Amino acid sequence: MKQKPPTKAQLREEVARLRQRVADLEAEGQRREQQQSEHRVRLTRQLAEAEEAERRRLARRLHDQVGQSLTAIGINLDILRALLPETVSAEVRSRLDEAHQLVQQTTHRVRQVMFDLRPELLDDYGLLPALRWSAARFARRLGIEIVVEGQAAEPRLPWPVENVLYRVAQEALTNTAKYAQASRVTLVLEVEPQLVRLTIVDNGVGFVPTTRVIASEAAGWGLRLMTEQIESLKGRFKIESWPGQGTKIVVEVPK
Repeated sequence: MKQKPPTKAQLREEVARLRQRVADLEAEGQRREQQQSEHRVRLTRQLAEAEEAERRRLARRLHDQVGQSLTAIGINLDILRALLPETVSAEVRSRLDEAHQLVQQTTHRVRQVMFDLRPELLDDYGLLPALRWSAARFARRLGIEIVVEGQAAEPRLPWPVENVLYRVAQEALTNTAKYAQASRVTLVLEVEPQLVRLTIVDNGVGFVPTTRVIASEAAGWGLRLMTEQIESLKGRFKIESWPGQGTKIVVEVPK
């Protein structure tokens, strides 16, 4: 006995059922994708908080242990030099002077590491003073002109926003030193009612901002991680560049 072919009504019902099934699957896929995105954002934020906590801990330990020990060594060397009799040979005095100079150099290096780990200026005075101080350090080290323009936020920006923007500026200046061959860099901080914008422009060699190039430079606190940090604050990160025309980085984060 032959089976009757489905009626038009039955076909329409089956098509409608299949369409609904497809729609349900798409909705489920979007829901899972949204959950994964939210989980990634939470994880990125937690990693950033953990990293900054570790930076603070290391900076405190350097200050409380290494820094204080170096200070005590320097004081003891000063006392020894003052107590040396005039009959002591010039070689002994020279050795003490070299030791004292080495202590001073080591103290300076430790302070630089402490600032890189967690700048006190950022904690005490906010983003703009910290950017200016950091830019001055990079300018002296690289022998290039670095200009910081903008306005301080009143009231101060939330700590996560200040921290991310400061780290972005540091990473951008580091990349400029490594790759850009620039003679001038400009950082502009703009505070608007709903967002804060950091723009970094250099006059270096530039590059083609493809995914491959960006990924190759994303080491440590590189471009990929910068993007994730900014997206965790619901912000936007954009790179504009072209060979021979420098590079422009624009970061916008809600206040």
